[in-house]
Amino acid sequence: MGVMLFTLGSVHGASAVEPTKVSEFVPAQGIVYDVEKSGTYLYLGAYRGLLILDVTDKNKPKLIGSYETLRSEGSYISDLEVVGSYVYAAVQPYGLFVFDVSDPTSPKKVGSYKTIGYQSDKVTMVGNYAYLSGSLLQIIDVSTPASPTFKKNIALSGAAGRPFVSSTKLYVPIIGGSACSSPGSLVIYDVADKLNPVMFGSVATKCHALSVVVEGNTAYVADGTGGLVTIDVTNSTAPTFLGQYDTANYAANVALNQSTAYVSDGNSIVTLNVSAPAAPTLASNRSINTGGASPDLIVTDDSRMYLSGGNRAVVYILNTESPALDLVHTFKTRFPFKDVFVTRSMSPYALAIDSVMGMWVIDTAATGGPTALTLYDTPGTPQRVIKHGAQAYIADKEGGLVILDVDKSIPAGSEPPPIQAPKLLARYTKAKLVWDVDLFGKYAYLAAGAEGVWVLDISNPSKPKRVGVYPTANDLRYIEVVGNYAYVAGNRGAIITLDVSNPRKPTRTSVISHRSTRLLRSSRLYSAALTKGLNVFSLSDPTRPRLLGNVDTKGTAWSVTMGGSKRAYVADGKQGIAIIDVSKSSKPVQLATYKVKGGDVRAISKPYGLLVVAAGTVGIIMVDVTGI
Repeated sequence: MGVMLFTLGSVHGASAVEPTKVSEFVPAQGIVYDVEKSGTYLYLGAYRGLLILDVTDKNKPKLIGSYETLRSEGSYISDLEVVGSYVYAAVQPYGLFVFDVSDPTSPKKVGSYKTIGYQSDKVTMVGNYAYLSGSLLQIIDVSTPASPTFKKNIALSGAAGRPFVSSTKLYVPIIGGSACSSPGSLVIYDVADKLNPVMFGSVATKCHALSVVVEGNTAYVADGTGGLVTIDVTNSTAPTFLGQYDTANYAANVALNQSTAYVSDGNSIVTLNVSAPAAPTLASNRSINTGGASPDLIVTDDSRMYLSGGNRAVVYILNTESPALDLVHTFKTRFPFKDVFVTRSMSPYALAIDSVMGMWVIDTAATGGPTALTLYDTPGTPQRVIKHGAQAYIADKEGGLVILDVDKSIPAGSEPPPIQAPKLLARYTKAKLVWDVDLFGKYAYLAAGAEGVWVLDISNPSKPKRVGVYPTANDLRYIEVVGNYAYVAGNRGAIITLDVSNPRKPTRTSVISHRSTRLLRSSRLYSAALTKGLNVFSLSDPTRPRLLGNVDTKGTAWSVTMGGSKRAYVADGKQGIAIIDVSKSSKPVQLATYKVKGGDVRAISKPYGLLVVAAGTVGIIMVDVTGI
């Protein structure tokens, strides 16, 4: 056995991802005890030394370098960490080795430190210090890699499992007594002063606390026969037990990938949904033959999981990409689509804007895929479209506000009348640039760039009349209006709140420093924040939005729509569609990504079980997100 690569089976409708095998690599050196990844290289702590694999081609890992330890030096590397061009390794029974891996094809041992009187099997890097942990914690200065220097011993309450460092906090799992005779614990240290760790607090686990990872305010502990234990570490001086999932075997290691926890449990990988950390739920339990030992594992940003361990020298590489969504249909034109509008009352018809031609009326349920019913070519560069009653309102940038009668362009009933082209009712051209439009009651609100916000009375759609204005030098391009308040964003990194209870005299109530594109008000205010992902704001005081949480999507967040109160769907540019769990506003979590090959997703709408998406030159696409 050796390195195995895995891919995912179809798990449509689930947020947790079950790993499946792709291929394998078999090391000749025997048992592998630890694995770490840096860049395109995989570093293995193995019997008799260090192995380095090139995983540029994730399906074909290639051994490119190794260092074989001598019997006098130590029999195996039990744990390692990679920092820059150095590997720091806990070598049994010797102590600490430092390897220079600037040339990964020829790793060189440049320094070492021999522990005396006890065996340390874990190494954790905190700045220029290596923390060796076992029955106690030894602090070694490695600022000069060729001359590691002992600094201090820190007494522990028991044998340590695998620690975890986050900012200035060190989380140390304490294993506890045999057969859970005395429970393990999680101990939190302040390591702001790296030479003088200070214990903050601790909390008991159920059995053997063997390893820990921390995400946000939650610690996830692989707890031996106690399974996975979750701990609230919001207050470091008084961490509290949150919940538990009792796995079938012996939980030795844990890794996280967004709202999914992967637990190595005997010869199985247990996949748990931890979107609610207090109540983890089982997603899958895949048997992995590691010869009976629980492997070490990590999950990396490239959506791969790397595992090692077991007396059969197994190293696994698994694909943990988000579940594939079902692409239903596509409608293309010569020019990129940048906006789409569809509501449940319009279903299955959509209004879509492309960057040149104007507004399309599309039948999304036509046999064979979405079909264009008709087109209206606007005079300017269309930006956004909204339908209200029988009218469509288009922010047409240089062409002003275009108001169309689309009543006869969208069929109604089981036997639709003949389709007619949209009829122009009016154009309002007094604003130099119209970037965006939103409607509330009998008013249309225009984001008019440096001319501010204009309020038009559209009680007669054929004769829009300006009744109010909020003047500003800000380049306002996006607007969302609900009730008495308008939320406006532009290119200068601010969201402005306007009181529009009197539409004739909009007044500013607050300005918050957040760059944003589209805004969406539901129970909260959701902001598509370009390279910053999705921001969630509280509107408990609607005059002053307060930032609650953020999730940094991988692409450029252009717009957002909601699917109920727990799901947000983000148009994430060239990264596609990001599906976000917003049930916990302070900690939104990305559940899945749907990449649109060759597409640049700019706008998104969800009137029913399908997302209707404007995906640039790929066109208008429909994606089935039922159950996600």
